[in-house]
Amino acid sequence: MLKKLIPKTGGLKYLVTVHVHCLDFPNGIPRLPEGSEELNVIWIRGAKLASTKAVPLASSSSSRNASMCIDEKMVLICTFYRKKDGSFDEKKSKFLIKAGPLGCCDRGRGTEISKKKIDLSSFAEAHETASAFNMKMETYAGLLGNLKVTIACQWLKDARATPSDDMSNFSSRHSEASCDGSGSDEIGDDEVPRGFPPPLSDADFAPGPAAHRRVEQASREAEAASS
Repeated sequence: MLKKLIPKTGGLKYLVTVHVHCLDFPNGIPRLPEGSEELNVIWIRGAKLASTKAVPLASSSSSRNASMCIDEKMVLICTFYRKKDGSFDEKKSKFLIKAGPLGCCDRGRGTEISKKKIDLSSFAEAHETASAFNMKMETYAGLLGNLKVTIACQWLKDARATPSDDMSNFSSRHSEASCDGSGSDEIGDDEVPRGFPPPLSDADFAPGPAAHRRVEQASREAEAASS
């Protein structure tokens, strides 16, 4: 009988996928900055970011209970730090909604109209998880709308930590550059919390017995550092 592989303590790489379904406007589309003709969603994790394609506001009704269909997936590989009690160290993440003239948001411009911070560590488990929920997005004047998302989190174990063929089909863009100084209050994936060893590199996730030995060694070092 095969022994079930579970995450050990220390730095573990996870494939995190955020599927942005739509942005619902229960009170209708609120007043936005002048020249707002399209919106897009940006996901920021430390110095990494991913974004959806911009969607024209003209595609959404101005009536109550209007909805803007986005239907885009964003993918990032994140390092989570598992503690001896089985929980994970906090992993801050930020979601922005930007607005601007047509063609502006896809070029990385636009005006930030809403921001939401969440802790990604709550989605990390030994098995693959997928959680669907509404993210309440607000502006300075009140409610903007409810962003419907599904966040899936998969432990990479000893698999190669590089995008698969399926990931290459996603239409979201990815960048290593920060956006509007957003990384200033975040813990980057390269910054290791106190008491943890450095995270495993991509080479440590190559298939084969050597990768298993490196994972075991990293786990023993993590336990020794946290004891």
